[in-house]
This record gives sequence, C-alpha cells and structure tokens, in this order.
Amino acid sequence: MYEEENKGFAFKNIILKILFIVLLIFLIIWLFPTKGYVSNLINEKLGTSSNQVFNNNIESMKTAAISYYNNSGLPEKEDDTKRVTLEQMIEDKLLVEFTDSEGQACDTKASYAEITKNTDDYTMKVNLVCQDKEDYVISYFGTYDYCVDGVCEKKN
Repeated sequence: MYEEENKGFAFKNIILKILFIVLLIFLIIWLFPTKGYVSNLINEKLGTSSNQVFNNNIESMKTAAISYYNNSGLPEKEDDTKRVTLEQMIEDKLLVEFTDSEGQACDTKASYAEITKNTDDYTMKVNLVCQDKEDYVISYFGTYDYCVDGVCEKKN
C-alpha cells in the first residue's frame, strides 16, 4: 500500500514540475520583449523612425537638386519646367543610393525634382517615392542681386 501512494505522489510531482516549467516559460516570454519591440524602441531612441528617414532622404534629394539646377540648368522662359530623376542624380554622383526605413531602395525612376520658372522666381518640387511612403516638398527660389549674412534680397 505504501508503494501505491508513493507512485501517485510521484506522478503528481511530475505534473506539478511540468506545469511550473510551462508557467516559467510563459512568464519569461511575457517579461522579455520581442526582437521587433526592441528594434522599434532603439529606432525611436536613436531618432531613426520611418518619418525621419524619409525626411532625411527628401532633404538630401532637395540639396542635390539645388546643386544640379545651378544658373546654367535653370529654365529660361516663364512656365518652362525642367526635371531630373533620382536615377540621374545618382548617375551624376550628386547623391549616393539611399534606402527607406525598411532597407528597401527608393524608386529611382518615379522620384524626381523639377523646377519651374515663374515671373520673378522659381518653384522646385521634390517628389520621393519609396516602398513605404510617397510624398513631395515644394521650395521657392528667387533671383537675387546680393546676399548678406545668409539673407538674399533683390535690388529695386
């Protein structure tokens, strides 16, 4: 009789140990974050969210477009527009190829910068197309006679 009680007791111990191990595993999974959570947290702390990456890319494109459209590359007649693609900027070594926040290359053919001559100034549109986002920025540039301390003005 004593041996039968011992076997039942040992069986209960095994089941309790298994339940304890399963509970411990679930507790560890719950306490320790997943890889995706950790990488998102690191991106937020380092300032590399998808919006910031996209904004940095579009600003880089805008800077490259400004250097591309120097005085000789500007349209001459009113309402004329000139366009340069991201692919052409990369080929001309104005930019290095960049990626979006997911590590995917942006569309080099659909992304572009175009400049249009208005009556007194120029309007530049920089359009960036990536896998996760598509957007554009518009900048206005005037024809100025002189610049002092970074402020450019037109002489009357």
